[in-house]
Amino acid sequence: MADKYNEIGTPKRQFDFPWVLAGIMAIALLLITPRLSADNSGRITTTILLVAMLSLFLYGLSERVHFRKPIFWILTVLSLAVCVWFGHFVWPHTLEASPGKLKFHGNFPGGNEQYLISLTNRSDHDLYLAELDITIPNASQDPRVFFDIDPSPSSRKPIGEATGDAAKYTDIIGGLCHDDVENVIFEMSVGHMAPHESRDFYLIHTAPGEAIASVESGFFTTDPQPISLNEHSSSQLFGFSKKVSGQCRMFNFLLDRNVKKGIHVLGTPITQQ
Repeated sequence: MADKYNEIGTPKRQFDFPWVLAGIMAIALLLITPRLSADNSGRITTTILLVAMLSLFLYGLSERVHFRKPIFWILTVLSLAVCVWFGHFVWPHTLEASPGKLKFHGNFPGGNEQYLISLTNRSDHDLYLAELDITIPNASQDPRVFFDIDPSPSSRKPIGEATGDAAKYTDIIGGLCHDDVENVIFEMSVGHMAPHESRDFYLIHTAPGEAIASVESGFFTTDPQPISLNEHSSSQLFGFSKKVSGQCRMFNFLLDRNVKKGIHVLGTPITQQ
């Protein structure tokens, strides 16, 4: 032991290979994370890589700092904390919304600055009532005046085997809600998502001036949900996990986006579930 460490507890020979390899594994995990399934295979792969990265880092640390030194244990605890944070960041979640943060700069001529938001089922299972939350902080005006939500054409899918007027609507239901601090929350609930399916939404800022929004996924279930259909109307449950203040104003979307689009297409009010 005396030959390996000098008098201040650091080794005489530096050995950086474990740290370099851990860094390469971290980059690789970041690159493959979007392709990993949110089931056992993807989560086992992620866990193995995280454990290997932590082991390599601690091994490299032991080559540099004597384990009896307090700094060794301080760095070990910090390494564990960083590994937990990084693991949460790359963990394959079943339902994923991206991007997480949006900023509208308000410098587009005539407004209509937009972002494409994706809600993705990363599992091998069917999901029902999949929730997408778009939060606009401290909105003092009615957000319908300066925001529009427009599902992409490929994301507008019918709500079951409807006929008549009911066949005009998608399986996407929305709610315009507020929380206790007056943030505006657009709650979107997709009736059914097949394994690895994505639904895309355009959030359009239709007025001048800057604005920000945050995007996240929420409630979902793997249990099929009932749908009520008749010739003139259709309805389905609406699942959401956000705590809201008061009632939400509900809306839905037409299959044909060229007729009307976005949150201006209002349907029959639907009871919160």
